[in-house]
Amino acid sequence: MIYKYYNCSSITDFYCFAETVPTTYYNAFDNYYISNATLHVPASAVESYSSSSSWSRFGIIVALETEPVDAVATGTLEIAAVPVLIKSRGGAITVEGVGYGTTVSVYTTGGMLVGSATAVDRTATVGTSLPAGTVAVVKIGEKAVKIVVR
Repeated sequence: MIYKYYNCSSITDFYCFAETVPTTYYNAFDNYYISNATLHVPASAVESYSSSSSWSRFGIIVALETEPVDAVATGTLEIAAVPVLIKSRGGAITVEGVGYGTTVSVYTTGGMLVGSATAVDRTATVGTSLPAGTVAVVKIGEKAVKIVVR
């Protein structure tokens, strides 16, 4: 439920990753110049947002860009314009910054599933028995990356 945005006149882009249009209060975007902003939503939901009374007030509604997963030196990944942080400690692998309900699974490089978890509060922690130094594949939704367990 979107309650209220107030006096956010300088925001030019608004990202909503929900495929089902979130419910809003009738005045959730009052005093927010959404007619000047771009709403980024999943491609499968553009039409639904466009026909919603609250969300259709955005100036432009476009599909989220999907890009391949690119690892960077900091250990942060970009998945569909969302930065994700992967940490491992004592065999537990924590992924921060994922959407609520996203499944995170950990596999050996041979393809054996060693654990999975569903994200709550944008975080998922998968407990594994993998020893330090093991290369593992972390699958976040439909994207995957290799890591070294610490």
